[in-house]
Amino acid sequence: MKAICKCRGFSPNEMSSRAVFENSFISNRGIETAMASLTHDEVAVLHLLRHMNKAVDISFFNRIYGNKDSRPCYWKTYNQLYKTVYKQVMTSLVRKGLLIGAEVERWQADSKLERIRFRFPLSFSVSLSSLFASTETFEVKGRQGKDVARAKLMAFLQESHPKQDKKNTEDHIHIRDGELLIGKSNFSVKRLDTWRFDNWKKALWPGKKAKQLEIPPIKAVMYLFGQLAGHEWIMPAELKGVLQIFLHGSELPDVKKLCEKGWSLGILAKHENNGKSYYRARNEVSAPQPDPASGIDATVSGLIRVDLSKVSYSGLEALAQIATFAMTSAGLEAQPDIKKIGRAWPSWSEHPVWNWLNKNSPVFRSTMETTNSRRNKTIVHKDLLIAKVRDLSLRVRIEKALADPQRLIVMDDEYIAFPEKSLRTIEKVVQKSGHVMKSVKSK
Repeated sequence: MKAICKCRGFSPNEMSSRAVFENSFISNRGIETAMASLTHDEVAVLHLLRHMNKAVDISFFNRIYGNKDSRPCYWKTYNQLYKTVYKQVMTSLVRKGLLIGAEVERWQADSKLERIRFRFPLSFSVSLSSLFASTETFEVKGRQGKDVARAKLMAFLQESHPKQDKKNTEDHIHIRDGELLIGKSNFSVKRLDTWRFDNWKKALWPGKKAKQLEIPPIKAVMYLFGQLAGHEWIMPAELKGVLQIFLHGSELPDVKKLCEKGWSLGILAKHENNGKSYYRARNEVSAPQPDPASGIDATVSGLIRVDLSKVSYSGLEALAQIATFAMTSAGLEAQPDIKKIGRAWPSWSEHPVWNWLNKNSPVFRSTMETTNSRRNKTIVHKDLLIAKVRDLSLRVRIEKALADPQRLIVMDDEYIAFPEKSLRTIEKVVQKSGHVMKSVKSK
């Protein structure tokens, strides 16, 4: 306590009681001075603790204070392994008033050191120093990489016979039963961004069985780029030392390839100056195009055509909420779906694409008017089937096969309802499970 008070500049009166000391400790007084005394590695580990926002044991700090004597080995006790690390943590972080340490009850812990947990107070975050030793300021937007996501979208949808590779089902962009999907999920800007990040990870950590990490690799990378100020840029070399701390125990990729791949996927922006490449995160990975009707042609009778090379992702997502799709020789075509429009209202009714279609597409306007006229009325579904499923394991398999809530409604413990177009999928599940279906038709 005395060491903390001295480092943080507390008065003797603030040591008079535990309550007074705790109140002073969580204030920001003396934090900047204490932060200024830290090494770059210590600053990085506090950033990691801030991002994790949870308590850690002493082994966590092995990444910055460890040496060959603190490497795990079966002939040493826990205290022998981490005694030196503990002393360093106490001297450099706890006694400077930057870290809280406390003993917790753990029945499987044999020693006191195993029971001690450390936590970084989030209120100190505003005083954290920069993660990077060197940054450059350029008031430029930077060059954007090729729109790989759009190229994939066009390539997948234009395939006459899409490949059914089980390894790529999570990434495959396709149309099934009129639905535009990425893997098994409905197309959305958020899902497309997830696809980008997943591809970034797979390109740099392909199938590597890395040690269990505190945070996923790509989240760590994006956190680092997120710490850059308005017009700050960094060279790839700045990432290496920090990533060795954030991803301790994992094999790191080449940082130049890491940045270049992020740029090619449209996640990072790139600026070249004096033959050197600098990177930062794009301001908005999913920024929609300003014109909501870009790439949408409503001049064709009874449908609209979508130009995949021009349509905004936001516009395509809006269409996916209210229309069904088909890929023809003329390109991607969309037709209004009265059920989807009913479900999308009112959350999507103010979207620019919705309003544009209402003004410019007769077939969409007519369908929307029909939907509005039926709202709050009882509608009898003509293509809705009901099944009684008593076997719990079979029921689980069916629910997994029809994971989309728009394709399956659970009515009670035995009955489910689903659209007629999903019958074939259920038949396959039932047959594969060794069960038999019995059909009953009402007169």
